[in-house]
Parts: sequence; structure tokens; C-alpha cells
Amino acid sequence: MSTDRLKVVHLTPDFADEHPYILQLVDGLRTLGLEVSSIRSRSFLKEALGLSPDIVHVHWLHSFVETDIDGNGSLACMLRATRLIWQLSVLRRKGVKIVWTVHELNIPETRHHVIDRISVMLVASLSDAVIAHCHGARARIVKTVCPQAPGKVKVVPHGHLVDVTENGATREEARRSLGLDDSAFVVLFFGLIRPYKGVLDLVRAHKQLGLKEVTLLIVGSSVMHHKECVDYMEEIRRAIGSRENVKLIFEFIEDDRIQVVMGASDIVAFPYRDIMTSGALVMAMNFGKPCIAARVGCITETLDERGAYLYERGDQSGLVEVLRRAYLDRDRLPAMGEHNLRLARELPWQTIGQMTMGVYRECFSKRH
Repeated sequence: MSTDRLKVVHLTPDFADEHPYILQLVDGLRTLGLEVSSIRSRSFLKEALGLSPDIVHVHWLHSFVETDIDGNGSLACMLRATRLIWQLSVLRRKGVKIVWTVHELNIPETRHHVIDRISVMLVASLSDAVIAHCHGARARIVKTVCPQAPGKVKVVPHGHLVDVTENGATREEARRSLGLDDSAFVVLFFGLIRPYKGVLDLVRAHKQLGLKEVTLLIVGSSVMHHKECVDYMEEIRRAIGSRENVKLIFEFIEDDRIQVVMGASDIVAFPYRDIMTSGALVMAMNFGKPCIAARVGCITETLDERGAYLYERGDQSGLVEVLRRAYLDRDRLPAMGEHNLRLARELPWQTIGQMTMGVYRECFSKRH
């Protein structure tokens, strides 16, 4: 069939309604002539069939199985997983091609590891193509869920987010807004606060660093229907204690406020213990920020040492050392941030759209 007028439906959870990744990807595909729609419902079959798509593209798979509405009971999760697999199976039997972008391969805090694992395996087997954001993630996906069909796993990088969010706040305005001293050296953590993100490691490393001139700014919300996240936040608060050079802003930050927290920082830290793709890291690069990051997931294929201080994940002394180096090297940080911005601009959404369309075309070039 001709693929120049493909009809594509993106399945996304409610939180992705205005997610910059989805908005930019959809725009990129539409500029190539594709007819693209989005569905944000767990019961998507009827609506999807009504749109008569050629491709159904699944994002953030786990949000179709896990929810906080009913406390994530095992039976409810199993029923949602069954519904998801049944709906995708019906679409597949109708001739619709299934594509799955793996933003996360699993949910570390889930109480339903078996259901989670089975859902991932079944969706992978139903998919005509699976998209990873880097080669390291692809290798992990192939080994974990596609050992018999490695050819279906494709690499399409995460596009840049330059000019997606407002970026007009000056450093002085941002710091005044957040009550931060203008002379402080500010290390920012931004994003969802979850155990695998290593925020507690960062708090402890900051204390070990022992420099009162270095302020740690932690900004973000958490997944408070997971007990592990609730307990983790309590640990973080206890570790912070009464330290005046640590500021915790525990709330979801709207898009127009991201410029404030980014603008107030000298460097952004990603002390992740486990990750595949980090939208927050791409966001920091788009704001021209140097980074501190663990070597994990797609990070080493996204950053290099001209724009980041990298250390081995889980290495607490290594994290302390890169914090110290960043502080001592603070005069060269603006140039490192500019380097990261240049790297980010190398991934325009037109290119990402073309690569994604290439994956779609491959789905029709093979017999299944």
C-alpha cells in the first residue's frame, strides 16, 4: 500500500494531553503528510476503529495498566492489562499495524511485577515495530522482550524541545522568584521524584560535599499512590533536615514556570540509578544547561564530557566528586551549556518525523 497518506492513531495516557514530546512528534508527522490523531482512553478500541487507522502507535504503555483510582489492586490491574491486549489484538486482526515506543520498559515501584512483565511481553509480540530512543535502550529491549525478533526494534532518538517552553526569565528574576541568593552556586534536580531517580543520593552527596556556597534545588512532584514513593519522599525530607542550602519545591511545575527553575540553576543533576530515556535531561539541554549525570540508559548517547560531568551509576563518592568539580569549574559551565544546546539542536522534529515514518513504512514492507 502507499504510505504517503498513512492514517496514524497515537495512544497516549491522560497526562500526555499536552506533553511536548507527543505534540512535537505529531506536528513532525503531519508536516510529512500523515493524517495523525490521538486517543487518550484506556477503552480505545471503538474510537480507534472509527478512525480506520493504518497504524496504532502506543506510548507510555504502563499507564494503560496501572492507575491510582482504585489503589492499583491486582485484580483491577490484571483486568486492565487483559483489556489492553484484547483491544490491540482486535486491531491487529483488522489489519492495523501496531507500533510501540518504549519510554519505560518497566515501573520500578509497581506492586504487580508479574502483570507488568506479561503486559510488556505480549505488547512486544503484538507489535510490528518497537521504537527505542538509543542503541543502548534497543539492546536492552531486544534482550528482555524481543530476543526472537531483534529486527523489529528500531532506534529513533528523542527530538529536541528547543522553543517548546518559554525561556525569557533572567537569572536574577528566576532567583528572586525562588528566594535564592544571587551569589549561590545552584545545583538543580528537576522532574518526577521517584526512587530510581537517585534524588536521595544527590541529597546525601550534597551534604558530603560540605560547601555552604552550593545550594541544592529539588523541584518536582512524585507518584504518591505508590507507597515506595511516599516512603522515599519521607527519607528525602529527613535527609534534608534543617539545612538552609537545600530547597525542596514539592509540586508539579507548569510549563511556563520551567524557565524559572532552569534559569535559577548553574547546573542540572541527573543522579539516576535506572533510566531509559529522560525528557527532563533533554529539557535541560534545550535550556543550554551543563549537566551532572550517571552513566545509565540513553544518557551516554545523549551527553558527552564537553557538556556534562559523568560518573558511574550508584557510585556515591563519584557523585560527590563531580559536584566538587562542577563547583570548581563554574567559570566554564556556560560554555558547556552552549555545547549541550548545540547537541540538542541536532535532533529537529522534522528528522525525528522522517525516521518515525521510516519505521511505519517498514511495517508494510514485511509479511506478518
